[in-house]
Amino acid sequence: TGPHAAHHHQRFATPRWQLDDQWMCCVWASGLPRLLITSSRPQWSAQLRRVAGLPSPRFAVALLGGGRLNLCEGAPLRPTWHSLGPGLRPSLELHTLSSTQAQSQRSDSQPLRYQWRSRSSRSGSPQSGGQEKTDVATSRNQTPSAGNHHHPRTPSRTPPRAPSRTPPRTRSHTRPTGQQAQGGTRQRRPTVMTSTKTAYVEVVGTAHDTSPAIYLGTEANGYLFNCGEGSQRYIFGLHGIRAGKLKNIFLTGTHWDQVGGTIGMCLSLRDDTAADDRKITIWGPPGLSEVMSAASQTFLHTSMGATNFREVHHNGQILNDPAIKVDSHQILPLGHGASPAPAAASHGAPASKRPRLEEGDAVGVGEGVVCYTVTISPPARNIDMVKLKALGIKPGPWLANFKDGKSLTLPSGETVEPDAVLGPLSDPYQFAIVNCPDLRYVNATCRMDFPPGTSTVFHTAPAEVVATAEYTRWIATMQTLTMPNAEHVMFNAVACQPKLAFASAASLQRHMHAIQPDVYALPFSPDTVDGGAALPAGCLAAELGRRFYAFKGKHAVKAPPFFTAPDVSKTVERAKAMPGLAEACGGFRSLLNPVEGGVAVDAEVQHASGGSAVHAADAAIVFLGTGSAMPNRYRNVSNILLCTGMGDATVVPKWIAVLDAGEGTIGSMFRKFGDRLGDALRNVHLVFITHMHADHHLGLVMLLIERAKVVAEDDPPLLVVGPKKLEEWLSRYSKIVPLSFRFVPCVDVADGRASEVVQIELARGGLTALAAVSVIHCPNAYGVVLDRKISDDIGPRDGAMDATGKPFRVVYSGDCRPTPALIKAGQGATILIHDATFDADLIVDARKKKHSTVPEALRVGVAMGAEYTFLSHFSARKQKEMPVVAERTVDGTRTIVAFDGMHVDFKDLPLATEVTPAVDILFANMFAEK
Repeated sequence: TGPHAAHHHQRFATPRWQLDDQWMCCVWASGLPRLLITSSRPQWSAQLRRVAGLPSPRFAVALLGGGRLNLCEGAPLRPTWHSLGPGLRPSLELHTLSSTQAQSQRSDSQPLRYQWRSRSSRSGSPQSGGQEKTDVATSRNQTPSAGNHHHPRTPSRTPPRAPSRTPPRTRSHTRPTGQQAQGGTRQRRPTVMTSTKTAYVEVVGTAHDTSPAIYLGTEANGYLFNCGEGSQRYIFGLHGIRAGKLKNIFLTGTHWDQVGGTIGMCLSLRDDTAADDRKITIWGPPGLSEVMSAASQTFLHTSMGATNFREVHHNGQILNDPAIKVDSHQILPLGHGASPAPAAASHGAPASKRPRLEEGDAVGVGEGVVCYTVTISPPARNIDMVKLKALGIKPGPWLANFKDGKSLTLPSGETVEPDAVLGPLSDPYQFAIVNCPDLRYVNATCRMDFPPGTSTVFHTAPAEVVATAEYTRWIATMQTLTMPNAEHVMFNAVACQPKLAFASAASLQRHMHAIQPDVYALPFSPDTVDGGAALPAGCLAAELGRRFYAFKGKHAVKAPPFFTAPDVSKTVERAKAMPGLAEACGGFRSLLNPVEGGVAVDAEVQHASGGSAVHAADAAIVFLGTGSAMPNRYRNVSNILLCTGMGDATVVPKWIAVLDAGEGTIGSMFRKFGDRLGDALRNVHLVFITHMHADHHLGLVMLLIERAKVVAEDDPPLLVVGPKKLEEWLSRYSKIVPLSFRFVPCVDVADGRASEVVQIELARGGLTALAAVSVIHCPNAYGVVLDRKISDDIGPRDGAMDATGKPFRVVYSGDCRPTPALIKAGQGATILIHDATFDADLIVDARKKKHSTVPEALRVGVAMGAEYTFLSHFSARKQKEMPVVAERTVDGTRTIVAFDGMHVDFKDLPLATEVTPAVDILFANMFAEK
């Protein structure tokens, strides 16, 4: 009511929300009583008051007996919850009073009365859980009655007329009265989504290039089950899903396979989504709070946005959204007593009555496992036009009342019930996620029961668990007795095909390989594996991209991104058709224009010029991550390998140093080494972390976990050099998942000082010095200088010194502004890898965020006297653009743009410089139309 009612309704197309079967009603008064149904979240309520421009409310809602809402004048606004109870549908009919009647009631100290009626679900099924649509029906001076089913009247924009002394007529017809209102337009009927038109469940991670993960998508929200490393890159970067759509993440455990991508995901959502879309809730087992607390106290130091972390300590319902319900099942390992009662027995039970763990069954930190059962609300029942025609009812907007469960009175007086014109209601779609991490959990897992209508069960279990007689028998029982129509999908490294998840990055790498196959090696091309031995009878292997459609009875798989010889041939033909690209490859060996000469084979020319690169034939730099802040389609976050003791790109290096290990390091190493990943991990002997920003070290935990699986028990732990806070973070997470490492703070190796343990590891790789240098970025940020000199028992071709005795020196800046101390420490460097986050026109952003621009990085290389300057750490906004480099060679320093998957043998450094112009042409052609 009121002169501005239409304006306010336009601002709030859906002026109420539903949460956990609860409703909150807030009432304002400005002239005439005005009612808005708003959210239970205080910040949303405040925003509604600000946007609507309403004064402080003079009415508060109180729930009294008899199912009536009494609006009491003079009380401050306070949230009031109204529980509907299971299986009930709210039907709120609001009838305003005229000014005279309102004044009369106020003068008599009588509250304004509005009737609240609860109706049973139109389907009669308890699965609806009380989550159905509501309708706000407004009429003039009428008392609610079962016989009147009016369409909402559109308020007029003109000032309200004086109240009539003549009572309004009671109308009974099939056309909505709102269409006949003078001076008004038909109002959109506000609804709360309680049925799901489209829903799908997709495998967005398996067990190789990514971690096992499942995404549930509906038309309104997204839900992620497990969030290991690489999840956000696959979902947001390649899948095109809006960040703000993801509202809930459900973790089955606190192992890094399940939780490793959560921190990066939350940071990305905090930075990239609008204020109203930042709300995200993360559910997980006991230990989740410890993981997030350790992260926030050691390296985050900032808010992760409006993120809620909720540990699951009981069996039963934990989420009841308008579209889905989620129930939890907590699983205990052997030695912790009996598992809680199956969650299926407590569906819909109040929290106070849900079965809880006994005191003696407390789960140790890191041992908690939670499985989930998800129920998706079915689509709304559609109008059956055949039935409608048989009853003689004309189509029109009033038919929406049938979907709301309301009857319709015809002009003849006949009442038509909704079931007479609606089609059948689909059954809810249900699926389950089971996590059985090792043999200790098999007994408790196999005691779980799922609802009989469950359509799909996703099993995250290693091959040794699936092979046990008890687990196999449990699946067979479900297949034959309890859930004969359910599909069972297995996640484990043996059963799943080793697909490459990031097809866009692999496609770019394949095109660059066509330009020069030595510098730009192909990503690992996995062969199809026979995982049948790890699959019980009648089960499917989880396949990346497989999508299960709810309510449609089908599932589909996107084309697998396997890269075989025919694919390379097609890529070469496409690249040859790009204008100017083949001509730019004429000076070196290329698949586009094969030659036998050129800088790729004329190594003696470089030797004669006095350069040192030719003498380091057994060493290489491998770039696995050259992006910044968050991963994108074409670049992962910081990760570089310094390798020694190798003959060419096809040989696993004998010694590897990891310079920064951003999220997805293990996945990047898999794409590089493939089935030789275990050998590569055994040969990782040193990790250097430059600073504590998440994009530089979140991949270290999984690197330690995976390396521990392949090294011998008597091998020394991996040496980690980094800021002191890194040791605190690793030690705290070790209480959840044991990690094996030796830690040396950067301050202990500053200015070239190195302890005996550091010297031993350097000597294994033929290095003689490691110096950490404080740089201008964040507190405790460091660059690193690594030297390699010739020894008495190494020939001149195998060592790292040229004829003049100059050492081979590699300098890595990490993230920083141009730093004089690093320039001084790195004098005479052979290779400089420098931060080049921004182009020259973004110098203000570079100074604000303490990064460097491309020209600044080049000037650092010149001041340092570096032979080769590699530009890296590029902003995500430039993922489809080459950085602007005015000159490739400046004062003797040659410039190379780093890319993910780039493998540069030190003997091929001149070649890496020559191919850069061809890459410029490739980018101009590939991304021009995009």
